[in-house]
Amino acid sequence: MLTSLGDGDISPSAYDTAWIARIPAADDASKPHFPTTLEWIRNNQLKDGSWGDRDFFFLYERLVCTLACVLTLTLWGQDEELIAKGLHFLQTRTQDLDKEKSITRTAGFEIIFPSMLKEARSFGLNLPYDLPCLKQIITLREEKITKIPVEVMHSVQTTILFSLDALQESVQWDRILKLQSANGSFMNSPSATAAAYLNTRDKRCLEYLTYTVTAFEDHAPCLYPIDTFECGWAVDTIQRLGIDHHFREEISITLDFLYRTDVLEHFKDGDDSFLCYIGETHQGVSDFFSLYRFSQIAFPGEKILKQAKSFAKQRLVNGIEDNNVHDKWAIKKALHKEIEWALKNPWYRSLPRLEARQYIDYYGDNDVWIGKSLYRMNNINNSKYLELAKLEHNKLHAMHSREANSIIQWWNSCGFDDVLVTQLNPWEIHFSISATIYEPEFSASRIAYTKSNCLEIILRDVFQSHESIDELNLFCQAINEWKPAFEHALPRTLKQVFMGVYNNMNDLAIEAKNAQGKDVFPYLHNLRKLQVQDYLNARVRKDVKQIASFKEHVEQVKKGLAVSIRLLPSMFLMGNVITDNIQNLDHRSIIHEQLTSYLALLVSISVYIYNPVTEEWMAVSLYKKEHHCTEKDAIRYIEERIDDAFAELTHEYLKPNKSIPHSCRRLFFEHGRIIRFYLDKVRNDHNSKTIERLYTPVL
Repeated sequence: MLTSLGDGDISPSAYDTAWIARIPAADDASKPHFPTTLEWIRNNQLKDGSWGDRDFFFLYERLVCTLACVLTLTLWGQDEELIAKGLHFLQTRTQDLDKEKSITRTAGFEIIFPSMLKEARSFGLNLPYDLPCLKQIITLREEKITKIPVEVMHSVQTTILFSLDALQESVQWDRILKLQSANGSFMNSPSATAAAYLNTRDKRCLEYLTYTVTAFEDHAPCLYPIDTFECGWAVDTIQRLGIDHHFREEISITLDFLYRTDVLEHFKDGDDSFLCYIGETHQGVSDFFSLYRFSQIAFPGEKILKQAKSFAKQRLVNGIEDNNVHDKWAIKKALHKEIEWALKNPWYRSLPRLEARQYIDYYGDNDVWIGKSLYRMNNINNSKYLELAKLEHNKLHAMHSREANSIIQWWNSCGFDDVLVTQLNPWEIHFSISATIYEPEFSASRIAYTKSNCLEIILRDVFQSHESIDELNLFCQAINEWKPAFEHALPRTLKQVFMGVYNNMNDLAIEAKNAQGKDVFPYLHNLRKLQVQDYLNARVRKDVKQIASFKEHVEQVKKGLAVSIRLLPSMFLMGNVITDNIQNLDHRSIIHEQLTSYLALLVSISVYIYNPVTEEWMAVSLYKKEHHCTEKDAIRYIEERIDDAFAELTHEYLKPNKSIPHSCRRLFFEHGRIIRFYLDKVRNDHNSKTIERLYTPVL
């Protein structure tokens, strides 16, 4: 689909078609060069006498398109009935500009409409030229015209070129031609290029217009070609709706076409701000929203992305607080809600399926885009995408629900009845992995992840709270010997935990052997022995209140995270043979080190924030003591380290790496986002209803 988009699928623009229809034939000036465009105007007047989008009434657009079509028909001295109907619309509806509540206008309306009014007056057309609302717009035009840097306009490409059709008196046409785009257009605008041709008879302008009309047979859109714009937005839409895994090869090809390096430098305006186009006088909310989303995927050392994120976030927050999220580029179904969700759920803790479920509600399959006229992009906004997204959600919902039920059955069969143990919620753990590694082919991996993490949480809590160190030593011995007979020597709670760990690891080892073609039990058993010993060592340090340095504290927290034993069993079941390169995935690997470093800092700061009693071995206290700084300074330092660590993890995940399968790198990364989601869930009180939505079919 994406690879066959061509130069773009975009709806007709009555305004731009009217401009092209003005062009006379080279061999007979009494006839139009593009007669099909004139015929299109005749065939597309609406019942109320206007021209414009048939399904969405937007007064600014209707006025611009209608006046443009009336002027063109008047130029050719034809179709008096159509002209009369158009004039009646203009005469009766122009005054409604005073009542127009929307602060969004079509692009350049305050320049374009007064310019056409002036031409209409010269034609002697009967229009309400003296309306106060028109006088205000004319005054606004004059103010803007005086601010146009004439020399700059004729020297470098700016957005001014997009409105040449409304600035004909200000343009030095012999100079402006050097700013033509390679395809002969001015800013890919048919109307601006038509105006240029009418004033210069430039051959390349006519070639571009011929190419455009030929592509659409009898009309022109407001922008063309629009392939880069369309491809980028189509990929973004497909990804946000959660259906991108059906189009991965096409998306990869498309992104290779779009990819540019250091692209953000071209959009920087001074030290602290960014813009969409050089010379623009105001910016749209979607500019900041796109910049905010883009800036969150940062690699180490990309300072410009930090600047962009700070700038965009503040503009979005201000817009939400001022209830000013009207966009100049599109009229969207729920842009306000999209922005609110994104601000509350930044990328570092965003779970893809949860994001997709929200976007299904916010996506506008009938959204309209704003240029000089309204336009629609069928490869960006259409009901088929939405239908597929809903079908995909319901299909995954059914599969994930079956998995969750099997996990609850397993959990109940383990017989855990200790109060501490039964506080754990396997359903929540399964939700987290289903919301990130969600595809059907990873079903076995998700179940393994859920079981491994359930048991690891139990083990961690048992070692932290069980009263007898001797009994914990005995438990470690039972793990080392791996004999069920040891259960008789353990107290009831430890016996239940041991048998749960024992049976689950044996089952996982069998599954992994079938998947890998090699016995992995010795490796898994060794990981298990090492991890329970780390838990025991941490408990001993806690009991004797052994104080470590900040660095030592972070290293101790890393050992308690149990990343290898939580993730490796799942990786064995992700469809790749990894036993020959296991050192690239366990505690010896770079990505493992980056994930544990990130999580250790994250957990350390979270424990400090959530615990009202400051223990002297906690990270913030240790840092304060070592560096003789305030609590605020210590927290800021650790939070900066967290941001840097996440950037390093992101880079290791996304960069090409043939030695580590992408699915395994993805699990490392998503585990980091899952932990962040739940840590921040406590702080931000995420409602359980939000999680339940993933397990609810969408209608």
